[in-house]
Amino acid sequence: MTNLCCTKLKTGAEIITEFLKAQKTDKIFGYPGSTVLKLYDVLSHEKNIQHILVRHEQAAVHMAEGYARISGKTGVALVTSGPGITNTITGLMNANTDGIPVVLIAGLVNKELIGSNCFQDVDIISLTKACSKKTFCITDINDLQKSLEEAFEIANSGKGVNKGVVVIGIAKNVFDEKINYHEADTIKEKDDLSPDVSIVYDLIKSSKHPLVLVGGGCTEAEKEIREFINLSKIPVVSTLMGRGCFDETNELYIGMTGKNGHISADKMLNDCDLLIALGTRYSNKFGAISAKIVRVNIEDKSFGLDDEIYFRTDVKTFLTELLKNKEQITKKSIKISKENKEEILSNQQKVLKVLYEKTKDFNPVVVTEVGEHQIDTASIFRFRSPKKFVTSGGMGTMGFGFPAAIGSCIANKKDMTILIAGDGSFQMNIQELATCMENKIPLKIIIMKNDSLGMIKQQQKSMYGERYYQSDLTNPDFVKIAEAYNIKGVNVSTIKEFEDAVDEMILSKETFLISVNNFDKKDI
Repeated sequence: MTNLCCTKLKTGAEIITEFLKAQKTDKIFGYPGSTVLKLYDVLSHEKNIQHILVRHEQAAVHMAEGYARISGKTGVALVTSGPGITNTITGLMNANTDGIPVVLIAGLVNKELIGSNCFQDVDIISLTKACSKKTFCITDINDLQKSLEEAFEIANSGKGVNKGVVVIGIAKNVFDEKINYHEADTIKEKDDLSPDVSIVYDLIKSSKHPLVLVGGGCTEAEKEIREFINLSKIPVVSTLMGRGCFDETNELYIGMTGKNGHISADKMLNDCDLLIALGTRYSNKFGAISAKIVRVNIEDKSFGLDDEIYFRTDVKTFLTELLKNKEQITKKSIKISKENKEEILSNQQKVLKVLYEKTKDFNPVVVTEVGEHQIDTASIFRFRSPKKFVTSGGMGTMGFGFPAAIGSCIANKKDMTILIAGDGSFQMNIQELATCMENKIPLKIIIMKNDSLGMIKQQQKSMYGERYYQSDLTNPDFVKIAEAYNIKGVNVSTIKEFEDAVDEMILSKETFLISVNNFDKKDI
């Protein structure tokens, strides 16, 4: 991993900076404090790494995750000791649960004070054990470079859902100490062994109602999935995290599965006799109870389902091997009927439909917060490629969307980035409007302002006798808050006003906020 021919005497802070450069790290999301000031001082002289100053450490990790999802790089966050570390826990858990490679570099107190319960001393290993793949506590500079190399390799081990979070806690002394630095090579993933896929051809041939399920582990296999489906003509459904991994405007795409999915997708899942589950933690409790299951995932274990054939590899490797014998991939002729629920669109769905129709030709990255708007967005929007839909899957983290959208927008230099947020979620990290202002982030923000925690209120209404005063919100004027940050904002209360605001938003090259006010209290 290292080049031992080239050594130079460097401080711990310089070693970290040189290592990050070798990994092609160009963005760090962080918040300074006394234990990491030496590293900040070194970074201030580094032109190839931009530091994005956040306003809360939780947002730093969410931004790093959003950046990683879109860029394909490892997201890097930097925080100080004590509350700087504890404030990251929610962000770490979210990224680790969804399998996104993020490395957190955290300052610790001086090595001789670790474990003494002194000012800002925290047990970083115990704190982060449940929300990371591994945590390093570095008190000896001789361990620094090796730990950095291992951390990035672990964060990126496997593809898709098996990637995750690694935390590196570094004692304050180590940043100042000096040692010989060996120039590091870029961390490379290990080659996967080619799986024996011969059995799959026979399964496809003998099946009458096969179905492909794409999950979050398919983001790097778009080309292979498209080729396989074009050859086999097998219908496709997706998980929430698998949105866009197969072109959703294709006639063979049925819809999203699950409680909030498409009725036709769930019906086909229940009726299929062969399910090819790609890059997902599929469990038969979600359907396909009597089907033969081919599950492809990089995780290190099978769920031991009945009639499951498990391939522990990544989706790209599996399909590449399968496509080596294209003549054996049987073309299926399957009648597809897409059933639609007869229902009147809610005001929120009307708004989102307008937004989709006006922006779809821009091929935007769409980021959501968590709530009813998240489900409606997943239902109404169609994504033609991976890395176009960013949402909190495994944790359902309110407050994730806004900072993740900032990180996504920074990584997404080509296309528009849109955040769709509820009023409750948006206020959890509303302070990051300052980050947008300071860095001139051209993010488009849509806030669904219904003065409540909509999804919670809905459950309280249906299950708890409409006792929901706890979920009603007294909201500020979000446009006035945006204007205080020198950000353009527009309040709208009708579809016509929204259409005009979206037209203006599309033309804007800066942060732009639209607050859709009280949309559920009257017809708009």
